[in-house]
Amino acid sequence: MSALSERPLPLPTRRQVRAAVVAFGVAALGAVAAFGSSIVTFQFKTALGIVGTDIGTVLSVNAQIGFVVVVAGYLAVVDDWSGYLQFHLPSREDVAWVLATPILLGAAGVGVSVLLQFVGIPTPTHTGIEGTKAILLDQPALWLVAIPALYLFAAPAEELLYRGIVQERLRPQFGPVGAVVGAAVGFTLMHGSFALVDPPTYAINWVASTAVGGIVWGVVYEQTRNLVVTSVSHAMSWTVPFSLLPLL
Repeated sequence: MSALSERPLPLPTRRQVRAAVVAFGVAALGAVAAFGSSIVTFQFKTALGIVGTDIGTVLSVNAQIGFVVVVAGYLAVVDDWSGYLQFHLPSREDVAWVLATPILLGAAGVGVSVLLQFVGIPTPTHTGIEGTKAILLDQPALWLVAIPALYLFAAPAEELLYRGIVQERLRPQFGPVGAVVGAAVGFTLMHGSFALVDPPTYAINWVASTAVGGIVWGVVYEQTRNLVVTSVSHAMSWTVPFSLLPLL
């Protein structure tokens, strides 16, 4: 046996352990807060009588309220929170990343779908364009609701928690790759917890597609260090029917 193979694996440093505990603790608190805020907002929407309506579907600000509470709590206890709020006026390169991200998401999504089908897990079939995308295509006036709710609040809330705080907290100790993977794991576990009530096939596909999104947005954030880029592309994934582009 060579001396190299006998060399023990390096143990994580105290700073690495602390960074991981804090980052995944914040991610876990985000998941718990998301459940709580989803219940509260559902009751509120029920009282308003908009559950199941088009405007209620477009006004999809539920879990993100919990994210904002966790983000506010975290920023309140750190000494310097400016490094986490990476919202900047997009440059031309940033705009290019916004336009390229849907292509990356689509290509990665196709790859995951093929892989899952190869191991015997079918991709759920969808009839037409799902949810918010179909409503906005049919009723463009509801963009007046979608832009403030999804582009200015919901997507930035998710990106600030998982890319802005979790990923930024991990990078100094684990490097860009470790930060992207760690943030994607937290992002995936949070979304996966919501899929526990779904049939296994749908849940597996949902978790896999979420993991793809976490990795892609994490990489894009590392390239741009601008949460505006990931927030806009994230909201676009909810609202823009890219599946229609080949038909157009």
